[in-house]
Amino acid sequence: MGPIPEREFVRLIRSHGCNIVMNGNHGSIYRDGNFLTGFAVSHKHGGKREVKPVYVRQFLKAIREG
Repeated sequence: MGPIPEREFVRLIRSHGCNIVMNGNHGSIYRDGNFLTGFAVSHKHGGKREVKPVYVRQFLKAIREG
């Protein structure tokens, strides 16, 4: 599994009823006002904004556990 576009990750987060607070290239994910996990958006100069697979796995694990 490779990096996914930021837009797809945002759709995934919102589909689980969570909110995102962005601070530059870093984001925090909240559910019902409680912090779940954070993530970073990477992009090469002039490239697409992508989220690495490790952050997707962390989010999915937090959803399963919480």
